[in-house]
Amino acid sequence: EVSQIREEQKAQFSAPKKPYQTLMQSISNLFHPLLVLTLTALVMSIYTPMSIYPFAIKAFFVGEVFFYTLFMPALAITLMHVFHLVGHWALRDRRDRALPFLVNFICYVMNLYALHHTGFIPQWVLAIYWASVILTFIAWIISFWWKISAHASADAAAATTFLMLYYWFPQSMPLWLGLAAVIIVGLVCSTRIYLGRHTLAQVAAGVLLGVSCILTAVAIFA
Repeated sequence: EVSQIREEQKAQFSAPKKPYQTLMQSISNLFHPLLVLTLTALVMSIYTPMSIYPFAIKAFFVGEVFFYTLFMPALAITLMHVFHLVGHWALRDRRDRALPFLVNFICYVMNLYALHHTGFIPQWVLAIYWASVILTFIAWIISFWWKISAHASADAAAATTFLMLYYWFPQSMPLWLGLAAVIIVGLVCSTRIYLGRHTLAQVAAGVLLGVSCILTAVAIFA
């Protein structure tokens, strides 16, 4: 099945490019789902009460999130591609997604566990990373039947987080970050549809999943 997926994707890559396809793909890559949690950690270390922490602690926090939620999943997906366990590293085919999404879920659980055991991460921060665990688990289950947009869900979760941070900490968290994140969600969703990676229903479901997971996790764990 993997070889079949690779042949199908070779045919897709050889098809004529749409106008502005390179630009759209660049925007999509810039706000990739695996980058979101590290960017969120960076924002929280600058614009929330965590900003008063010593630089070494903030660097450890961001570095730990980077290691578990970006480096490890990216490495795992690359190895899966090299060893022919998935057809393409970008996981464009739904049939490629179950194993990488499971690995992402495991990495996110490890990240939450590591953050919890540092002893200095506030509960409201842990709630946000609880949301990432819930989101990846649900996305993994959905991937067996349907191709929900991981870009839309991750970016919508980040936008919701930034708006909540502004609500919690209006004196330090700038509103423009939350508003910019909302615009980015719309832009990224548009690129996913334009590039033919997802349908409108798939990106809408992704947005709904991202927002719901953040609100649910904060209500339970914050």
